[in-house]
This record gives sequence, structure tokens and C-alpha cells, in this order.
Amino acid sequence: MLTTLISDTEHQDRTVHRVLLGKKQVLVTED
Repeated sequence: MLTTLISDTEHQDRTVHRVLLGKKQVLVTED
């Protein structure tokens, strides 16, 4: 995988961003 060269922090940031977006969507849906 060439993407392995990308820093893990960048991958983590993207994952966290997705999780936050997912939580926001869930909160909006629950409201």
C-alpha cells in the first residue's frame, strides 16, 4: 500500500473527523 507512507496522524485526523461527523448526524437524527 503506497498510502502507508502517509503519516498515521493524518489518517487518525481523518478517522476522528468521520467519527465526529457520524456523531453529529446521529445527534441530528435523534433530535
